[in-house]
Amino acid sequence: MKPQPVHIGLLNAEEIPDEIRVSLNAGCGTARGNGMIFIRAGGQYLCCEDSEAGEDLIRAVTGNRDTGTRPADPWQKALRGDVSDGIIRDNVSRCVIVFRASSGQDKLPGRALFEELIPMETGDAITETNGEIVLIKQADGLSEEEITEFTAAVTDTAETEAGIRLQAGIGRLTRNASELKDSFNKAETAISLGKRFLAGESVYAYGHLAAERLLDAVSPGERARLRKELFTPETRKLLSGEMMETIDAFFRNDLNLSTTAREMFIHRNTLIYRLDKIRKVTGYDLRHFQDAVAFRLLSRLPENEE
Repeated sequence: MKPQPVHIGLLNAEEIPDEIRVSLNAGCGTARGNGMIFIRAGGQYLCCEDSEAGEDLIRAVTGNRDTGTRPADPWQKALRGDVSDGIIRDNVSRCVIVFRASSGQDKLPGRALFEELIPMETGDAITETNGEIVLIKQADGLSEEEITEFTAAVTDTAETEAGIRLQAGIGRLTRNASELKDSFNKAETAISLGKRFLAGESVYAYGHLAAERLLDAVSPGERARLRKELFTPETRKLLSGEMMETIDAFFRNDLNLSTTAREMFIHRNTLIYRLDKIRKVTGYDLRHFQDAVAFRLLSRLPENEE
């Protein structure tokens, strides 16, 4: 059988994804991505299709070097604070997102599956550390809200298409490679705080956790005492099921009666009746900002703390 020709391309640095360029500049003989194999050739880069024939061609070009060679991951080094090699460019907006298996799952799926689940853009990179998958997301033109929506879409896709339940922490936006460690640490902190104070949620953005960070600064004993003040036997009976759904919807709609009633498909007077009942039992009138803030904080305190 006549062998199929393999086409090879010559690219400049700006024409290849950042994670490929970074791997090659770090000393990796070859790098793979987007169905292609890449090698460095002086100040430019050669690429061909990622196939058996492509590997044969690369071996011929590189003098039979092993195409599977992998050096230390420069992204992992950056997450530890080591950017001394200068490989990762500065003045690029990035955000670190950490994915972790939810409670009850023993092991997080490998990097290869995540590369299929996550819609990677130019400049994005994935690495693994401490049993977690870490996405370094290039964020030029993206707001923190848009990054949160993106992350939620990834966790939803993982559950619906692969049956994997994930928790995700989102760090702060950065501009310099030296700041990636801080963004990574904040993403880890976000997961820790979210698991304790935001039961039922799976995506936690550090920038949206100011209240939870304040609660974390309070001693466990004081948190337990404050929670007992709100959740008496009488209030526990009231604040369950339908009533908590009403409270969550009211907060989600910025204390707007009409919007909340429409969302819940109930009459406005029904909503007012429920809020009055909450006020009578708890002493908190959720239509008033100060009471709403206090109730929101107290309701997020974790149970079973001593």
